[in-house]
Amino acid sequence: MADFTSTAGVTPDAATSTVGITPDASTSTVGVTPGASNFTVGVTPDASSDAFGDQALPPALEALRNGARRLPANRLGRWGASLTRRALYLAGDGPFDIEVFGGVRARVWPRTNRCEKRIFSGDQFFDRAERATLERVVRAGKDPFVFVDAGANVGLYTLAVLAACARAGRAARAIAVEPDGENGARLRTNLAANRFAATVVPAALAGESGMLRLTPATHNRGEITATSDADGEVVEALSLTDLYQRCGIDRVDAMKMDIEGGERAALMPFLAEAPHAHWPRLLIVETGKVDQQGLIPLLTEAGYTLIQRTRLNAILSRAENDAEDSN
Repeated sequence: MADFTSTAGVTPDAATSTVGITPDASTSTVGVTPGASNFTVGVTPDASSDAFGDQALPPALEALRNGARRLPANRLGRWGASLTRRALYLAGDGPFDIEVFGGVRARVWPRTNRCEKRIFSGDQFFDRAERATLERVVRAGKDPFVFVDAGANVGLYTLAVLAACARAGRAARAIAVEPDGENGARLRTNLAANRFAATVVPAALAGESGMLRLTPATHNRGEITATSDADGEVVEALSLTDLYQRCGIDRVDAMKMDIEGGERAALMPFLAEAPHAHWPRLLIVETGKVDQQGLIPLLTEAGYTLIQRTRLNAILSRAENDAEDSN
């Protein structure tokens, strides 16, 4: 496994609120930014009592899974990964301790969450274009590389970005926003397993700050939504402007946003009021197969350039000189 314990991130700095790798993520936390008492900063102690590796697949099934990781990136390869996944389920429902994305550790419950199911077998197929784009901008970005994972789920994008920063020898500041408590616990477990640190914000993103309710999870924890008329857990909602203020950031190198249909409501008020220097330089936003929210034309009209459409996401960038301007 690649060693990500020494270079990904920087130590806490009270002046910049930059969060990096703690000396020992299983026993340490990162200091809280002033005024940030309502969210967790850094890595909390491991969410389960088991050390990483205690939930490993049986050797024969792990060998089978590793074979699927070498399948080609085409339809035949995806079919092979799907068949492999069915065989892996012989080990039960999970959790399972696995390595993904070239050596990143993850503890997954593949039967309850689609993104965890996708990386359980054939993790090389998981959002390939998006991860490749992030890898490139990490190498070209500033220190620290500031990443916001809006709708972080169990933190797969956060893990991928912090690993990319490690490979590039870059300082990193990752902010993972996830309102669901169970997803947040899995996220923290994954951070601890890699000795990565991030600012974990247990809140929903919305057009304005307040309180919302979560829809109960059914078959896919990634489809939990936060609305005013749901009947689940009450959670805090933050606007992007308030998120920036609470986390003490004034620029974002890259943002991934997947908040189950709330992307337009969260993004457009922010773009209307925030200085251009605060706008994400790279934006990966879920639009679905059909852009029913009309996000892409709105974002391109605002000044973003569409780089690529993938199956469910749009990847957009903003020119460096535009991003540094202010309204």
